[in-house]
Amino acid sequence: MEVTQFFSSPILKIYEPKFLNLEKKCDFYINELHKEDDLVHNSNSELFYDLDFKEFIDFICLKTSYFLDYQGFDISNYKMYFQEMWAQKFNNKGGGNHTTHIHWNSHVSGFYFIKASKNTSFPVFHDPRSAALMSKLPFKDEKKVSLGSSSINFKVKPGVLFLFNSYLPHEFVVDRGKEEFKFIHWNIQMLPKGLLK
Repeated sequence: MEVTQFFSSPILKIYEPKFLNLEKKCDFYINELHKEDDLVHNSNSELFYDLDFKEFIDFICLKTSYFLDYQGFDISNYKMYFQEMWAQKFNNKGGGNHTTHIHWNSHVSGFYFIKASKNTSFPVFHDPRSAALMSKLPFKDEKKVSLGSSSINFKVKPGVLFLFNSYLPHEFVVDRGKEEFKFIHWNIQMLPKGLLK
């Protein structure tokens, strides 16, 4: 008997604290657009133009190349294009969250956590296979993560970076406002090199 796995959705998780020094720069951009009553405080979506983010962006590009190569994609004739990159901070009064969504027309998305703890929000990823969800059977143990799980969550800490395929539905659970929760989010599209000329 042989069991193989196909159609999985990889999530790359890396701990790299050296980019935590970007917090002040993120705060600067967030404060530009800050409105006290907003549950989520966003920066503009073009942080990739700021040269202070260059080393961070180079790191993301390197890991994205690895991530796509690992999945068997040939990106030799493609160039990475950051569609958007922004910083977010959830309101310190609580209530910040994101409902389940995907990032259309992108290939790879990611998060880098600047402020997070066991008391803050965290990302939840959901099974992208709608056909699998339609016929889900009951689990032997609902508390265990298995190949049949419909979602997976990750507790995060400062310095953790995630990369995932942009088609993967994800959300952030409601933050209770007990501690600061701040992260950088981005979307990357791979464009044919000839198209960029």
